Amino acid sequence: MGYSKRKDGWVYRWTENGKQKTRYIGNESALRKFKKEQEGNLEKPHVTHNNGNNEWYTPPAFILAARKVMGSIDVDPASSEKANQIVGATTFYTVKDDGRLKVWDGSVWLNPPYAQPLISDFCELLLKKYWNKEVIQACVLINNATETNFYQQLANSCSAICLIKGRVKFLDEKGNEGAPLQGQNVLYFGDDYMRFAQVFSQFGVVLYADKKG
Repeated sequence: MGYSKRKDGWVYRWTENGKQKTRYIGNESALRKFKKEQEGNLEKPHVTHNNGNNEWYTPPAFILAARKVMGSIDVDPASSEKANQIVGATTFYTVKDDGRLKVWDGSVWLNPPYAQPLISDFCELLLKKYWNKEVIQACVLINNATETNFYQQLANSCSAICLIKGRVKFLDEKGNEGAPLQGQNVLYFGDDYMRFAQVFSQFGVVLYADKKG
């Protein structure tokens, strides 16, 4: 990757895919800072920039909580062998399996890939399978991206939402904690939303509609 400065005030960033143009205003010192920031962005994990690095794992506390609510985790459609050492799903699908093409049923844990279009694909499938009663219960861990269509669709159909206090410290392949720049929510689909509220309140405020009222 390289950069070239033009008289018109633009900086051109050259990548393998061709020329990418980014606006630059400032002196040579500001240009050097801009280059450093742009290069640094390539190293950031998916939970901060959604750049396609999807190998980040959910801390065990959230998995244990999901099990307390749902009783079991039958399917994790967006996983890996290493991730399932924590999740312990009866059936899990890796990137090679492409869980979008597989059967999901029973109780589902979903921490989807955060890159587009994968996150939208997985969230839309979860809704479809839930409406079709293939999925009976689900816990979905995603960024609190309330401005996105996929988040709005999930929030409109779920039974409860846990607004996690702070940010989830996802784990890398070596077990080191990440430092996401965005917060996360867990959305629950199913009938036992009161149980979800009791269990997940340890992580933050839980909102739900009292369907029995």
